[in-house]
Amino acid sequence: MSTPNYHNQKNRHLATYRITFRRQTLAVVKLATVKCRRRIQERVTKFLKWAIRYVFVSEKRGERVKHLRGVKKKKKT
Repeated sequence: MSTPNYHNQKNRHLATYRITFRRQTLAVVKLATVKCRRRIQERVTKFLKWAIRYVFVSEKRGERVKHLRGVKKKKKT
């Protein structure tokens, strides 16, 4: 695991997707080859359950979704 190229090897087959809601990025999901698709699916569904609850709770309160779990928003220029 200490090989310098390890992370490259690992990420080679990942495709990145953004889950957005009202033009806000809620999550960046990396989808991989068949090998770990099921695990990713579980992770996505778990996240979506959380996200939907969170978004709609904050919608009711009339707030914007402020903290986006580990995803940094790009500054608009």
